[in-house]
Order: sequence, then C-alpha cells, then structure tokens
Amino acid sequence: MTKQIVIFGCGGHAKVITDIIQATTNHTIAAFFDNTPKNSEFLGHPVFSDLQQLATFCRTKNITQAAIAIGNNSARRKLAAEASQIGLELPVLIHPKTVISPSAKIGPGTVVMPGVIVNSDAIIESGCILNSGAVIEHDCSIGAFSHIAPGSVLCGGVTVGELTLIGARSVAIPLIRIGSQSTLGAGSVVVRDIPENVCAMGNPAKAKSRTD
Repeated sequence: MTKQIVIFGCGGHAKVITDIIQATTNHTIAAFFDNTPKNSEFLGHPVFSDLQQLATFCRTKNITQAAIAIGNNSARRKLAAEASQIGLELPVLIHPKTVISPSAKIGPGTVVMPGVIVNSDAIIESGCILNSGAVIEHDCSIGAFSHIAPGSVLCGGVTVGELTLIGARSVAIPLIRIGSQSTLGAGSVVVRDIPENVCAMGNPAKAKSRTD
C-alpha cells in the first residue's frame, strides 16, 4: 500500500530523493519542511517552516513517515531527531537501480541512490547516504549518519565511524578503519587507518586535525 511521506529539506538533495520516491511505488510526497524556505511550494508540494504546523498537518492527513534530504551529517541527525519527536518514522529509501545483497542490513532513514552496490553482510546504520554509484563491499560497516559520496569504493571489511564523510571517488583498501566525525577528501586513497575527527586527503590519504 502506498504511504504518504514528508521530506525535510528543499535543496538539490531533496530533488534526488524525490526522484527515488517517484521511481518506486511505496510512497507519495505530501509536503516538504524547511526552516528557511525560499518559496511556499517546492516541486509542486507545500512547504512548511514550522515544525508544529507540520506535526498538525501530518496528524490530520495520517502521515507517519519522513525522509531527511540534507547532505550535512550533523544537520541530518538533528532533523531526524525532530522528525521522531513529532511521531514520524524514517523508512529506508532505495532506488530500484541498485544491487543490494539479501544479507546486507540497512538501518532506518538511510537513502540508497542509483547505481549503488552493497554486498554480502555489509551493515549500514541509520540515517546514512549511499550516494550515486558508491560500492560498499562485503562485511563493511558504516556508522550512523555517515555519507558515502558518489563513486566511492569501500573494499571488503572497511569500517566507517558515525557522522563521517567519504569524499567522491575515494577508495579504501580492505579492513581499513575510518574514525567517527572525520572527512575524507574527494579522490583519496586510504591505505592505513584514519583516526576520529580529522580531515584526510591524498594518495595515500594523510590525516590532519581540524585545527591544522
């Protein structure tokens, strides 16, 4: 049965999530939410800027689900908590043109975009973005509210901590650990572990503290 869903965010990421929803038969979009909206409508749907007004709208329409269309990891976690506070669940949204192993586990609120491959026994925790063309190999573990950017490749057994950004077209060799709240620059090649709360880039990727 098709369910109505509200989308938090009115930017480019929201357009991509709209495409995913329209490519499936599981949901129809009821409205958008944005703290600082530019217009009263987005993609032909109403935009709410007040959370309590959105909550009233959802209760009236019997809407119980939401998607968080925000690229920033910390902002996405905050909005996910706000959605939960007004009684909205966060379903997994998967574009039909993906390859997902039956043994992979994907947490609520995660969005899987076109061309993504998730192989055997990979674990994707809640609120993640698996962006276009990313490859998550067997036995990888991705922490909550992380973002695996377009074209990135995580080889077998890679661990990524929560709130971490893996930049576009980055590669991590097998069994690497990348710490929580870290940022990996686009095109980086990770051949050794990356600690928490650092920026790393290059080939091979080298970590620097955020104050350097």
